[in-house]
This record gives sequence, C-alpha cells and structure tokens, in this order.
Amino acid sequence: RKAAELILQWYGHQEVLLRAQWDAQVAAQTKPLPRQSKKAGKDAVNELIRLHETQSDLKKHVNEYNAIIVDVDSPPDEYMDARTELESVRKKLEELRTRIRRKQAVLGVGDCTRLTNLINNPFLALQMQTLALKQQL
Repeated sequence: RKAAELILQWYGHQEVLLRAQWDAQVAAQTKPLPRQSKKAGKDAVNELIRLHETQSDLKKHVNEYNAIIVDVDSPPDEYMDARTELESVRKKLEELRTRIRRKQAVLGVGDCTRLTNLINNPFLALQMQTLALKQQL
C-alpha cells in the first residue's frame, strides 16, 4: 500500500480524484441491465416524436429571436437579450439534433419516415427487444 501511495504521489495523481473515478466505474459496471419490453419500440418512437416536437419549439424561438435582432426598431435591451438567448437556444437545438440522430440510428429509421406510422410497428418492437438482449450479453 505504501509503495502504491508513493507511486501515486510521484505521478501527481490525487487520491480524491482516483476515488471519484473508481466510484464512477463501480456505479457504471453495477447498474442494472436493460430489460426486454414488449412496448420498448413504441416508447422509443414516442420519445422520438416528443424530441421532434421540442425541436420545432426551439426553431420557433430561434425565428423569434432572429426577428428581434433584425428589427431596427427593437429596444437595445431587448436586442441584447435576444442575442444572448439566441446563443443558448441554438446550442440546445444542436444538442437536441444530436440526440434525435442517435435515437433514429438506434431505431434504424431515416429523417423522412412518418414516425406516427411506426408506433405499433412489430419490427421495431422486436428490434428494441433484440437490442436489450444484446446489451445483456
């Protein structure tokens, strides 16, 4: 133990940081595995639909802020608020787009697919069950 502590001190690693990393690793390795579910495909499609609706709302906010910025008659404080809010909304929108792309990749659907048609799709239900089983192995 003393030798290990000396090595850690030599390399400049802090024990607190290593313990935090160890705890995070233990938590990640001992979390329960995903279970198979008959409605996992339907839930995944509903989640994707919800994400698309949120994306539409964020796009509306971007358009509103852009309109305020472009409007020469808008007050200076409103202009500055719109600029700062526009930055954060654009960042949220980009993060949301990334999440949507990941979800679509898991489901194996493209951008032009009508998601409402996929809610009760037996293939997607089977695909999500297979994904859960694969993660358990």
